[in-house]
Amino acid sequence: MTPTFASAPGSTVKRLQSSPAIKTVVATLFACTLGFTQVIISPVKPPVPGSDGPPPATLPAADAAPLGDRAFMIEEARFAKLFVPGNTEAQKHNGEMVAVDSAKHYLSLPRNVRPPFPSVLMLNDGRGIDDHSKLWADRLAASGFVVLLVDLYNGKVASTDDEAIKLMQSVSANLPLAEATLQSAFNFLAANKRVEAKQRCVLGFGFGGELALQFAIAQPLLSATAIYYSLPVKELASLQAIQGPILSIFGTKDTRIPLASIDAFSLSMQQAGRDATVLRYDAERAFMNPADPHYEQAAASLAWHELRAFLTAKLTSTAPAKLPAEKAQSPAK
Repeated sequence: MTPTFASAPGSTVKRLQSSPAIKTVVATLFACTLGFTQVIISPVKPPVPGSDGPPPATLPAADAAPLGDRAFMIEEARFAKLFVPGNTEAQKHNGEMVAVDSAKHYLSLPRNVRPPFPSVLMLNDGRGIDDHSKLWADRLAASGFVVLLVDLYNGKVASTDDEAIKLMQSVSANLPLAEATLQSAFNFLAANKRVEAKQRCVLGFGFGGELALQFAIAQPLLSATAIYYSLPVKELASLQAIQGPILSIFGTKDTRIPLASIDAFSLSMQQAGRDATVLRYDAERAFMNPADPHYEQAAASLAWHELRAFLTAKLTSTAPAKLPAEKAQSPAK
């Protein structure tokens, strides 16, 4: 029997189906009303010299303010330099480990701004909370978002692919514990006095993206979801449970995720009437990881800007204030 997340109240949708080929696949943000599905196949073009690719249409308010000593990480080219062997800057982090119930996660906060913060619940790929994932959390924090990087491995970090597979298998073997850990982390972002999140997104890469998408199916209070090179859910009934918009990014050269699966996911999101953007870049899996041999800086820069623009639009927008009743205009006769 395939292990699943428990169904949400009033729902019969299956939760978090583990991958049938775990060694191959175990390795994802949204108007709450009916929306649209946008599918884009993007050839990768280098950014204009001297720039870091196209900026988002709007940026978080924190981008206009001092961001602390690691604001340079917002730029893709400078971020990638942190992963050059021997760069000791990669071991410096702005966040801290915090206790959330029986687990400990990495919390990174924006500088020089006060709560409430738009917040991201981040799930890394299969290796756990390593320097790379912490740098990603700090990078998002420098853009104005609180990030809680969730540890599902109880402090363990894989140094090889085989170790990562074993850790992922341990999570898949106890999905109720993973769900409880994610739910506690989700609640923490709203309740903690340093965060006080009003808008919360789940973000995942690879294996973490699979868990993120399934958590979006199980948790209707999420404001948005973003997944990167993760095997997508294709079943319409499951995707209909998602209440927020989705950003999903794939590489067309990723042999672990068939293009037919991405097409089926896009079609199901469209049939479900959900606000979803599906982007495909001419790149391999893990093209956004500067520590991976498949890293593609041009594609990573474009995808990074898409993520920031998406988070900004879905987590920082506010509804216009309503006029007092006495000042509201009467309809024209």
